[in-house]
Amino acid sequence: MKKVLLVSSAEHRGSGIGSLFLNDLVRITSDYSYYWEMETPFLSGKSLRRFGEIGLIVAAVLARLRTWQKIRLALFRTCALRRHLQKLRKAIAGSGANIVLITTSSPELISIGRHLAEEGFNILVMVWDDPEYLIGNLKLDSSLEKARIMRDFEILMKKTCAAAVISEGMRSRYEREYNVRCEIVSHGIAAKTNKRKLVNNMPVNIVYAGSLYSKNEWNAFIGALELSNWSLGGRPVELFFLGRFPRQGASRPARMRHIPPVPQSEALEFLTAMDIGYLPYWIDEKHEIVAKTSFPGKMTAYAAAGLDIFHHGPVYSTVTQFLSAFPFGLSCDSLEPGIILKKLERLVALVDSKEFDKARNQAMEQRLSGAAMGESFQRLLRLVENGQSVEVASLF
Repeated sequence: MKKVLLVSSAEHRGSGIGSLFLNDLVRITSDYSYYWEMETPFLSGKSLRRFGEIGLIVAAVLARLRTWQKIRLALFRTCALRRHLQKLRKAIAGSGANIVLITTSSPELISIGRHLAEEGFNILVMVWDDPEYLIGNLKLDSSLEKARIMRDFEILMKKTCAAAVISEGMRSRYEREYNVRCEIVSHGIAAKTNKRKLVNNMPVNIVYAGSLYSKNEWNAFIGALELSNWSLGGRPVELFFLGRFPRQGASRPARMRHIPPVPQSEALEFLTAMDIGYLPYWIDEKHEIVAKTSFPGKMTAYAAAGLDIFHHGPVYSTVTQFLSAFPFGLSCDSLEPGIILKKLERLVALVDSKEFDKARNQAMEQRLSGAAMGESFQRLLRLVENGQSVEVASLF
């Protein structure tokens, strides 16, 4: 049996989206044998989370301290990198793996991947977020550390055999800049069949599911609902937030119903009782690279549950492009409540239309299903098995 060493910061038995994604890939590609090596961010404060609420606060503070991030990453390179590489070399030899699948979900993993690729191992890279996004989260935008991370990523991408990416924008950018074969591998979820239909005088149910980062967009969206007096197309609006609501910076209207985080299976069942999935992205220029390359996991969940999409983000975002190819929702690139309200009114008039249903079904079949995910990933595994990098220029 063909063997793969999987190196990631995601836990093997975890409930996070990364863990679910990787476990689904392992399940779908059952003709490969996987060995999971977890690489948590170095001195990240994750261990403090076992102390409950106080631990979460301390970990969150540490994660936002620019100086601390510089120190811990410098310590990793000088004191820990060699040890981690030695551990992984032993894991590769002990497992007999001929492919190393590594996610670039932390600067440490990017550095590890670079060195393993330089040593000649058959590396398959999986990129969920552009490194610029990771750098921004760590507050390293203007430091020498940013240049180091970007250099590590460039070397890794140029020496890897192939890469699994999350969006068309990411694929076109990386193939152009690094001349590496990329395949879009989206997290596939089976479509639900018990979706409710918006009929008669039923209220329109709008939901946001997951972690909220685009707070300015959210606040403008709430402003639009308040401007409408919580009514769209003659229907009352019910707003739901499924997940952990931000501690600060986001409007929390009294009309909103908050549901704490639940396992994915329960979340999908809950979503089937909704009509519209709200999906905001940053509209400001600071997050342009993120908007052009990332692809939200909640899009897959919304589609699988049969929802129509209200995308609140820039015209150049991957979600806007996706909805142009598979139009089962509308996009709005404004923070003006009046403009947002007009888009929402138009969307409500189209909810559950045959056109939206057809486009959503096509999106599920071609991009968002487990079968589509498995086919794309299998293509990459077959490329890497030969142990030679595949240049884009040689493919066309």
